[in-house]
Amino acid sequence: GAVVTLVVCILAVRIITVLLRRVLGKTTLEQRVSKYIVSTVRFVLWVVTVLIVAQQLGIPVLTEDEFLELLK
Repeated sequence: GAVVTLVVCILAVRIITVLLRRVLGKTTLEQRVSKYIVSTVRFVLWVVTVLIVAQQLGIPVLTEDEFLELLK
């Protein structure tokens, strides 16, 4: 379960990163901006991956509503 999900997520992160670099490479954005966008997207994808795998392993993960409740 969790191992398969991790492998799929790793592949997805790599594919999305490659595709995003290709798309951004065809734009007129500065290279720094493109690198920042790719890094930010990759970071968000890794956070989502960790949350998905943690949940599959039975580690409690807060929902958005629970998180917002904690902030009050």
